[in-house]
Amino acid sequence: MDSDSVEALQAGDRAPDLDFDGLIVDLDGVVWVGATAVPGSVAAIAEVRPGGIRLLFLTNDQSRARPQFSLRLLDQSLGPPGCPANPPRTLDHHRRQILS
Repeated sequence: MDSDSVEALQAGDRAPDLDFDGLIVDLDGVVWVGATAVPGSVAAIAEVRPGGIRLLFLTNDQSRARPQFSLRLLDQSLGPPGCPANPPRTLDHHRRQILS
């Protein structure tokens, strides 16, 4: 996929099949800005996960500890694969694991 085809995608379009093992995703400005999710970010992540693409989230924001970022990802339904809907029981379980 070249840069011209990326620019041609419109909101709501399905991205072409990706030939990647994984993606590195920056949090601030890509997944969220401040307290608000970037429009389409949660849906885009949810779309690539079933294809087996592994995700690594990163940030250079040093204002919070790693567990706080993990909890925020869980709260935005971006928890680990296998719990795509993040039901409350699963959220509580992951919160306990992160905070312990």
